[in-house]
Parts: sequence; C-alpha cells; structure tokens
Amino acid sequence: MIPAVRSAPTFPSRRRDGWRRAGTTAATLVAATLVTAALVIAAAWGVARPQGAVADAGRRVTVGTSVPPSPAPGERLVEAVATAADHGGADSSPEVGEHSDTPPAKPTPVSEAEAVDAPTVAAGALATSLDAADQAAGLRSVVVPQRGSGRLVVVPGGAAAPGQGRVQRVRVEVESSLDVDGRAFADFALATVNDPHSWGRGGRMTFARTAGAADLRVVLATPETSARMCRPLVTRGTVSCARGNAAILTYYRWVQGTTDYGADRTGYRRYLVNHEVGHTLGHHHESCPGQGKRAPVMMQQTMGLEGCTKNSWPYPRG
Repeated sequence: MIPAVRSAPTFPSRRRDGWRRAGTTAATLVAATLVTAALVIAAAWGVARPQGAVADAGRRVTVGTSVPPSPAPGERLVEAVATAADHGGADSSPEVGEHSDTPPAKPTPVSEAEAVDAPTVAAGALATSLDAADQAAGLRSVVVPQRGSGRLVVVPGGAAAPGQGRVQRVRVEVESSLDVDGRAFADFALATVNDPHSWGRGGRMTFARTAGAADLRVVLATPETSARMCRPLVTRGTVSCARGNAAILTYYRWVQGTTDYGADRTGYRRYLVNHEVGHTLGHHHESCPGQGKRAPVMMQQTMGLEGCTKNSWPYPRG
C-alpha cells in the first residue's frame, strides 16, 4: 500500500497578513529615515555654502558666452587698444601726431585684433540744416534713420588713380535707403585718401575708384546695418569699424560728427575715412602722445581726444 503523501503545512491567512503589514511598516520607516537624513544634510550644506552660490542659483550661464555691459548715460566703456609692438615701431623723429613711416608689423584688421565695446559718445552739435560742406560729403538730409534696407549699392563709375606708387582699387558702397548722393560721397572719400597728407604721401600708394573687383571697400550704412556688419565688434551703430578689407562708416557719425570736432564736420569725416581705411591697410590704434599735442589719426578720436588736439591726417605735415 502506497503511503499517503502529506501536503506542506499551511499557515492561517491572518498570520500571512500580519507579516505583510510588518514588512510594509519597516519599509516605510526606512524611507522616512532616509528622507530625514537627506533633509538634514541639505540644510547643513545650505548654511555652509558661500553667498555667491546663492546669488547664482536659478541663473543659467552658457560657458564661453559673454554679454557686454550696457553703459549708463554718460558712462564710457574702456576699449582695448593695440600695444606699441603692433604699430611696427616709429620713425627716428616723427612729428607728434604724424603717422610713422615704418610699415605695420602685421596687417591684422582691427576686427580680428581687438574686441571693441562701443562707449556712449555724444554726437556733435546736432545739425538742423545742410550746408555746402555737408552736400560735398554726399548728404541730402540731416535725418539719421536707425535702420534701413540693409542692401548695399555700389556707386557706379570709376576714377583713375591720380598719383604714383602701388594702386589700391577702392569700391564705394552706400546703403540703398539712405538719402545720400553716392557720387558726391565717393568723390569725398577718394579725395581724402588721395590727399598729400593721407596714406599715399610721397608715392607710397595711390587710390583708384572702381565699381568692380577691389582691394578695399568704403561703406556708408545706417546705424543698425553698420552694427551688424561690424560684428563681432560691438558698435551699437554709434562708432565705425574696419572688417577685413571694408571700412564701414556709420551714417550717424557721418551726419553728426563729435563734440570734439564741433562744427568742423568736414575735418571729422576726413578723420573717419583715414582712420578706418588705415585699419584696412594694417594700421592699429595709437594713443594720445601728450597734453596739447596733435592726435594721431589712428587714435580713437571719436571716443575723445584725451588732451590732444584733433587731427584728420596720417601725415599732417604733408
């Protein structure tokens, strides 16, 4: 006879339920303990951490991104300038304010050499009407629009280089929406760089105007368009710049000039052309050489003369 197989013992359902409840209670106590410990640690860390960490809480910062400060009214932000080594030295005895005859050591455009943050610079005495000098510079209006079409138009025609030396071909471009006589503006710009006091002095070079392929460009644009073209430089449309082979002039300054030049807007416009074209030729910023002395043309005269006297020319003695 085959013995009967005894089944495994069973436990009453109440005992099983009791064990389940006990397990749940234990798990709850463990979780509560862990949460309490985490809160204690977090509170202790919050008391110990520096105030800077609190100030930064909630602020998203992108590594490698820099946001330029916005100047308060009348505040001047410092602009980086090239060192003396970047100027390629000087003559044995150049006249103060006169550009060195020594060629620049490295023809690096200002846009690649320096990070410019434009200061707040007052315009000259606000022009309310045009005079003959304004018209000779191509102006038909003293109204300065903040923005324009964004489309640059090449001034048609050309002019042969009048001097001797290496010929630099210049293409003149004007934003299409500006109320400007393009030919008059182009004539003014070329007359400036071909003046005996400018970069071509003594047959160093001479400038021809072209509507085609060019060695350098002179561009007149609205504040917004010029600011966009000058990036990554920050100009806010109130200062001009050089980018690559382009001298980019803001219409804001072309119309109004600066307080230091006052009513001599022709002198300021000549300075502006010579300064930005100088950058395209590889020249860097210079500083005021001393109180009452002539400012070098590569000094940032738009931002103030710093005790120097105004000067429009690389070679003021001719």
